[in-house]
Amino acid sequence: MISNKQDISPQAIEESIKDGVSYLGGKMWLDLSSPHVIFFDPHNMMGIISTNRIGYKMVIASLPFVKSINGVETLLIPYKTTGSLKKAKSLIRSR
Repeated sequence: MISNKQDISPQAIEESIKDGVSYLGGKMWLDLSSPHVIFFDPHNMMGIISTNRIGYKMVIASLPFVKSINGVETLLIPYKTTGSLKKAKSLIRSR
């Protein structure tokens, strides 16, 4: 995530992602994908978004629609798609 503000909460990020999914795919895709921010490191501005196999492409496609979080201009950049939380955490530690 690229932002000029460091105090963005994971809940605000999750709500913005859900708004983006809802905007792109509607309520049906929001219910199917059910995106959640399960880890966020405010120091490195990196996090993990959890979703299911059905909706992961919709979540990735909706990230450009997240223009701001709590009024702060933000750019969400997907780094890697993995199948496990353990692998995702190791990727964040390695960066």
